[in-house]
Amino acid sequence: MRLNIYQNIKQFAIKHASKETTFSGFIVFLFGIFTNEFTDVIITIISTLILGGMYAKKYFGKWFIISAIIYCILLLFSAIAKKYYREKLFESKMNRQALMGISEVLRAWSVCLQKCARSIAASNKTKNEIKLALRNANFQSVAFTVCEKLHTNLTKYCESEDVYITIYQKYKIKNKSFCKMIAYSINNEPATFNEEYLIPMSSEGQLGKVPYHSYLFSLNSTNIDVLSTSDAINDKFIIHEKNRSREECLQQYIAIPIAPAKQGVIFLLQIDTCKEKLFGNNKNEVERFIQTAIYPYAQFLHMIYEESRVLEQLQGRIY
Repeated sequence: MRLNIYQNIKQFAIKHASKETTFSGFIVFLFGIFTNEFTDVIITIISTLILGGMYAKKYFGKWFIISAIIYCILLLFSAIAKKYYREKLFESKMNRQALMGISEVLRAWSVCLQKCARSIAASNKTKNEIKLALRNANFQSVAFTVCEKLHTNLTKYCESEDVYITIYQKYKIKNKSFCKMIAYSINNEPATFNEEYLIPMSSEGQLGKVPYHSYLFSLNSTNIDVLSTSDAINDKFIIHEKNRSREECLQQYIAIPIAPAKQGVIFLLQIDTCKEKLFGNNKNEVERFIQTAIYPYAQFLHMIYEESRVLEQLQGRIY
């Protein structure tokens, strides 16, 4: 209940503070005052003098009640402002962590492209040697790097090693759609790595009957999917027998679809944990966590996939 009140006040303040009005300027002014570290001290001193003086004179009339109410309201505003300020600092820290991780991934990808370019530029290269050089600069190798760096980033931020990241890819064979895991974050190869899963032609009636990643592919929706509790996961998941020991303990699950232009959803970036409320106390908090700490990696994967398609076209021209 208290969280809902805070969220409502925060949303109201954010909505009106973004407008160029006198009221918005007043909100920004109040925020600046109540986030100041000396505000609580001044409020406490003045309120103590006023209320203490009235109490000493044994006056408990109208002005005592009004002063007490004003004091409570000022403390409430101060608490809300400081909580919001802490949230912004927290999000800023997450953004810095995400940018550092993306920077490392970009560096790894640039080194890969440099090696590819040098190999192609070398003299006396046959077509097969050029195709091999292009093949080494592939999407899957970058996907593994993204999983590794994102895992490092999230474990630092969440202060927990219980973060598991996978990337699934959709593909077609004889007019049927399948998906499989192409990258992961753990040191040991998962039991279900490279295992094929049939994707239903339609999502209707498939929830709880097929693996959840296959169901999400069949939805073909670009919306981020969040299951913030173990109950939500149990309602929708079909347990992979090879991963039963872990999946039965899952507490939170995130799936970010990646949909290149005119191709529908081709990839799913999945993040899950067996630690309760690790990514947030509720769905709204998890969604904010995604936008600041995870979504930049999904955007990077999208960009790299488009680059890999260009390389595939070059390979096709070489044949």
